[in-house]
Amino acid sequence: MSAPVQHQATCVAIGGRGILIEGPPGAGKTGLALALIDRGASLVGDDGILLAPRANTLWALPHPRTRGLVEIRNVGLLTFACAEAEIALRLVLDPNAPRFVERAAATRMAGIAVPTLAFDPRIAPAALRAELGLDQGKFARYIAWISGMLSGDFGLSYTYRSPVSDMVAERLWISLPLAIYALVIS
Repeated sequence: MSAPVQHQATCVAIGGRGILIEGPPGAGKTGLALALIDRGASLVGDDGILLAPRANTLWALPHPRTRGLVEIRNVGLLTFACAEAEIALRLVLDPNAPRFVERAAATRMAGIAVPTLAFDPRIAPAALRAELGLDQGKFARYIAWISGMLSGDFGLSYTYRSPVSDMVAERLWISLPLAIYALVIS
């Protein structure tokens, strides 16, 4: 295992999966990270992280000098809880990013292939688009969804940011009696 190396980027984690956000100063790295944190992501690091290869995966770690600190323009330096994350996606902020991408390119970082997307943060809703960029292909998502359903995990609602199974259970006490009543009448 090699020593972690410094890397100029911002990183957040969603469900333990890291989104590495790169771009020139003023491109919107921190703004996108804050929007993702508002959607439930955890901070790994802002404007500087450590990259560490671990068992054929690349991990982002908070930099010890800036751990938990985020510089927010016109507000100041704020402190957030932070975590480590395996990098699942690298976003390169680019206002000329292509409109449609068949699949993410792979960029080698510390000898490890990382899925990479050119990403225009000006197009709304940037945070949701970044989160959806973590998705795998349609077939892999379908298999994961079916296996989750068989174990009672119906996934997470993008709209309400809560487990779908909780939402169904909450409404079932109304729907079930109505369904039984309709069955009896018919």
